[in-house]
Amino acid sequence: QAAPYNSFENRRISHPDCHISLQPGRMPWCFSQVRSVTLTLLGDDKDEPTSARRHSFEGGVCVSQEPIPCVDGAAAFEVVIEELDDTGGTEGLEVGVTFGPPELLNLDPEYAVLTRPSWTSSDAGSCWIHGRKIVDLPPWSSTTPNALTKGDVVRFSVHTGGIIEIAVNGNQQAVWEAYVPTDRPLHALIGLRKPCRAVSIRLARRADSQPGGAGDEELNQTVSHIASLVKTPMFAGACLAAVAGILFWRRTQTWR
Repeated sequence: QAAPYNSFENRRISHPDCHISLQPGRMPWCFSQVRSVTLTLLGDDKDEPTSARRHSFEGGVCVSQEPIPCVDGAAAFEVVIEELDDTGGTEGLEVGVTFGPPELLNLDPEYAVLTRPSWTSSDAGSCWIHGRKIVDLPPWSSTTPNALTKGDVVRFSVHTGGIIEIAVNGNQQAVWEAYVPTDRPLHALIGLRKPCRAVSIRLARRADSQPGGAGDEELNQTVSHIASLVKTPMFAGACLAAVAGILFWRRTQTWR
C-alpha cells in the first residue's frame, strides 16, 4: 500500500529513487481528458492530445494521462508556449506535478496551485505546495510566467530527494527543496491563465534531465547518496538544502 503524500510541514524525505517508466502497450505521453471545461485539447490524434488551448476568459487546468517517466534519476517534462492573448494579462503559466490517476484527481477548475496534493510553480513564479504558497522559497530568478513569449520552453524537473528545478529556454529559474515524493507516480499539472492561451507538452530530452547538465554529475551523485543515507528529517532537510544551494551557485557561475 502506497504511503500518503509527504507534507511540507512534516519535513519528511521520500524514497531517493524514481521507479516510474512507461510500459509497453500504454498510451504515449499526452494530456488526459480530465480537464477544466474552459480548455480544449488538441493534437494529431484526438485520443492522444499534446496541446491545450484556453477558450474562455477564466483560467483552466489540465493533467497528463500517464506519469512522468524517470530518466537518470529525474522526472522531467517540458511545456512549450504556443499562443498568447493579444490583450495581454498579469498571470500566465502554472506548472507542477500531482498524484494520479487523472480520473481520481480533484482538480481545481481555474488554478493549478489549488489542486491537492500538488507541488506547483504559480503564475507568479512562486512555489506552492498543496494549495499554499511557500513564502520562504524564492520565486523565479530572472523572468516571470507572464513574461513568457511564444516558443518559450519551460522545463519542470523533480530530482532525487524531491528537489524541484525549473528552467526556461535552458536557463535555470528556481531550485526548490519541496520534498516531492519520488516513490509514487507523478503526473504533470498545467494551468493556463491570461495571457497564456495555448501550450503543448513533451517529455524532456535525456541530456536535459539533470540539474546543471553533465558538468554537475558529481554533485548529482552526492544528492542521491545523501538522500539514501540520511536518518532523520531534520538532517535530511539540512543536507539537501546545502546541496541545492551549491547546485544553484554552480549554475549562476556558468551564466557569468
